[in-house]
Amino acid sequence: MDEDRETKPMGQVIQIEEARIKDHLGEMVRGTMEEALNAILDAEANRLCVLVATSAQKGVRIREPATTRVVSRRRQARWS
Repeated sequence: MDEDRETKPMGQVIQIEEARIKDHLGEMVRGTMEEALNAILDAEANRLCVLVATSAQKGVRIREPATTRVVSRRRQARWS
């Protein structure tokens, strides 16, 4: 009886579903990237808040970056 078990082929023991693995990895990468980008945006927002608060305490007016002004003008032009 033991001999029969040893001589029989095992067939397909492990089944790998590549599509599910790719989907799962895609979700993991997407989630990781979203977390990283959110952390970067939060850090930048915090930096700007500290800058504004510090400048306000000192009575300094902060100039808006030129790129922000250009983008803002373009947005205003679209809505006009």
